[in-house]
Amino acid sequence: MIMAHFVVAAVVFALATAFFVAKWVGGGDVKLLTAVALWMGPEHGALFTLLMAVLGAVLATALILIKYYGELVAQSVWDFPFFKRLAELAHAGECPYGVAIGIAALLTSPTMLGAG
Repeated sequence: MIMAHFVVAAVVFALATAFFVAKWVGGGDVKLLTAVALWMGPEHGALFTLLMAVLGAVLATALILIKYYGELVAQSVWDFPFFKRLAELAHAGECPYGVAIGIAALLTSPTMLGAG
């Protein structure tokens, strides 16, 4: 059972490293994704991956909208440090995918603990 978790983590690490080499993700994302895959294992990996993909798509879409239509949003919204940082990332063409990984892991964890 424990060995299956290590196998999943090794496969995820190999795939994520390939994505890193292609410059699709950062090194921190590779490490976080590998650690979460070790935690999820084969039992919860599919649900985690689905949630991560959906959240990542929502995040990327939000960043694209911020990049092109951010000026239309009320200026008071951009006074919050979180939104200001998102706007900076959007204009730099970067996506903090670790946010999607972390939120997906947190949303999947109740399922792992038997609450879902």
